[in-house]
Amino acid sequence: MASTTPHTYPQYTWLFLAVRRCDLRDKPHRRQVTAPDYPTARRLIARDYVAAYAGRIPCCTSADNAGNEYSSAYTFAP
Repeated sequence: MASTTPHTYPQYTWLFLAVRRCDLRDKPHRRQVTAPDYPTARRLIARDYVAAYAGRIPCCTSADNAGNEYSSAYTFAP
């Protein structure tokens, strides 16, 4: 019997150098967003931050990420 794998869409962790829009004295810091593509990632971060693209990292699949405590699409870098 053949086993079929479910079709998954690639997820990436998008890295940005960001400054909070409402804080005039804020220093640039790193923020990361998990999203399938750049426009979606940019949309998620653009509401609260003025951001510059810094990189993209492949993210693990949802099955591998099942035990991860960070399940939201928007996570903060340390």
